[in-house]
Amino acid sequence: MDLMDLLQWQLSDGVLNGMNNQLNIGDSKKTSVAANAALSVLMSAVAKNATKDDNALSGLAGALDRDHDGSLLDDLMGFLSGRAQPQNQKMLNGAGILGHVLGGKQNNAIDMLSQMSGLDKNQSMGMLIKMAPMVLGVLGRYKKQKQMDNDGLREYLGRSQKVYQEKNEGADIFTKLLDQDGDGSMMDDVANIGLKVLGNFLKR
Repeated sequence: MDLMDLLQWQLSDGVLNGMNNQLNIGDSKKTSVAANAALSVLMSAVAKNATKDDNALSGLAGALDRDHDGSLLDDLMGFLSGRAQPQNQKMLNGAGILGHVLGGKQNNAIDMLSQMSGLDKNQSMGMLIKMAPMVLGVLGRYKKQKQMDNDGLREYLGRSQKVYQEKNEGADIFTKLLDQDGDGSMMDDVANIGLKVLGNFLKR
């Protein structure tokens, strides 16, 4: 199963309602759109990092093996709400994960999320921080189940990204975001192309 399918499987009504309340969004549709868009940004970033060079790939594989075995998925609502705490706190370090996978593109990602979903920037940042540990948790569990080596992980991420873009018209906008220098000129494209992608989210 491709990564985006695995990720979206985690977005139960309970999880989305919890995010809606924790981030004070007050609109279930906005929450659903923002969560799906956040997953798209994060998956694209992880795939891009893993396929750019061997060092980045080894770093990701090591982090998955050490800190992201997927156990947080057993009580996702508990971890997202703060009611449950893992023994390994790195498992929930969403801000740290964003720093690694998005780097200097964080502001671009926040602006894109806000533009696409209608969230304010603080809510968009909060959404990315909440979603990031889930993305690595899902990927880490799947890597372990399938006993992937580094080459297998690279191939899986590349294929997942390709399939996602083929299924969703305009979804390459998330990759373009990560290639952009940060001048903000893509936001016009987000308003236009992004609507096509959001239409696919809302059909699910």
